[in-house]
Amino acid sequence: MKACILRPLVWGSLALSGLFINVYAEDEVMETETIEVIGITPTLGVGLPENKIPYNVQSATGDDLDKTTSLDLTDFMNRNLGSVIINDAQNNPLQPDIQYRGFTASPLLGLPQGLAVYQNGVRVNEVFGDTINWDLIPESSIANMNLIGGANPVFGLNTLGGAISLQTKTGFSHPGNSVEVYGGSFERIVTTVESGANNGRLGYYTTFQYFDEEGWRDLSPSDALNLFTSLNYRDGADTSLDFNFNYADTDLIGNGVIPIELAEIDREAIFTAPDITENEMFFFQLQGEHWLNPVTQLSGNAFYRDNDTNSFNGDGSEFEECTAPPGVLCEEDDLTDPIEDQNGNQIAEDIGNGERNAINNRSLRDQNNWGFNLQTAYLEDLFNRQNQVIVGGGYNYGEVDFNSNVEIARLLADRSTTGTGLFVPEEGTAINSETVSWYIYVTDTFSVTDKLDLTLSARYNNTAIELRDRGGFDGLSEPEPDLNASIRRSVSLMHFNLPCRVTPATANRPGHRRLWNWPAPSRTHPVTCPTVSSLTRRWNRLSPRVTKAVSVAISGNSGY
Repeated sequence: MKACILRPLVWGSLALSGLFINVYAEDEVMETETIEVIGITPTLGVGLPENKIPYNVQSATGDDLDKTTSLDLTDFMNRNLGSVIINDAQNNPLQPDIQYRGFTASPLLGLPQGLAVYQNGVRVNEVFGDTINWDLIPESSIANMNLIGGANPVFGLNTLGGAISLQTKTGFSHPGNSVEVYGGSFERIVTTVESGANNGRLGYYTTFQYFDEEGWRDLSPSDALNLFTSLNYRDGADTSLDFNFNYADTDLIGNGVIPIELAEIDREAIFTAPDITENEMFFFQLQGEHWLNPVTQLSGNAFYRDNDTNSFNGDGSEFEECTAPPGVLCEEDDLTDPIEDQNGNQIAEDIGNGERNAINNRSLRDQNNWGFNLQTAYLEDLFNRQNQVIVGGGYNYGEVDFNSNVEIARLLADRSTTGTGLFVPEEGTAINSETVSWYIYVTDTFSVTDKLDLTLSARYNNTAIELRDRGGFDGLSEPEPDLNASIRRSVSLMHFNLPCRVTPATANRPGHRRLWNWPAPSRTHPVTCPTVSSLTRRWNRLSPRVTKAVSVAISGNSGY
């Protein structure tokens, strides 16, 4: 949010006795003063001028994103924000890992996540594993974004390295219509349609975005459809209400790395295929703000989010022909113990139509979460000095059904796999998890002097996680009662900072922060692959991850 105070030239004119005399003030152009206000809590609402914020913030607007013609939000951050790099671990342009100061926000399940991502005040890290699916956030819908550096307890879980706060467009912020179509190599075509309008009281905004390409490697097509719609109500400057709907349907293929010898023959070749991730998301949100009086604001939101993720990964086999008995498949590390299919039969290594030398890893994550957040801000002076107090809290509930299985397959001539209909139940996993979290937070910024501010922040978090084994319900997995677990943890988080403005353009931001992060269900029992033997059984011995940081930052310019 930006407030711009413009002081134009003043022209005076005087008419006397029918004789017009023009009197011009001295030509003096006042320097335009721009005050950038940054939201400092997840629920948005009021913020602080940038020079009062006790941590590094990098901001961008929708216009900034449009000017750079970036493929998506991650591409923009990689090109334009400091300390941000991209790692294409998933080998798809819409599935990168974002790394900021060594902390990661990634779609890869099982990878430790160190950044929290908020969209209109709703945390969009997935319930299962805290992953981030960047393909579900349409770049064209973003009005403002802030990358907030450092451990910050106000933003809660996963804010070990920082938080990314996104605010979407409305019919009041972005009226008008536009169509953009561009394309490039490998049959890439991206189409974006936007429309917004308002009548001073009611407004709407909608954007449709479609991405399609064949990919630069063999058997690597991808497509992604995103729809975002916002209905808006405004009652002057005192009240706002927005209903937002986000739908996404993506089908992304990112085949893995290949041996260097194969790359020297054909750089577009693949080693095994396919490696598919399919997401379908429905996201409903209601948010609003209201000024009770000139110094007190209420704000909040409520949401429901449903994201189903299906993955299919064709890969080389982890099974080999047994030494005894021969002709059937065994685990690589035990060639005397034959594996059995879902019918209890041993699996032949070759039945005449080709060697069974591959596997298909399949998984399904049905993730649902809902919740609400409430916040009040009080801007009354304290001891005749500027003071801003924000108190907020919320509740989040998430439920996940996770199923994975392994199918015996064969490699074809093009290195893709074909299934046999034979599954290995002992390699399957089926679990259900519930996560309930409620929290309260407070942050206070007090202006000690005109150039020195004191910020104190604290948060109390209470999280409960239930994990229930469902193995054996579909015949493609086996019961694993060791996976059943229940745990509850509560923790207090805090930080304090003393940002000192040496000059209007220079800020020194020393501070101390302590931040807590409780492992998500998939990291408590890391089901990153469908083998039960890979699951840990140390649920109740796990400890919260705590980040303690002391930071000093000086920024500014020489004036030249």
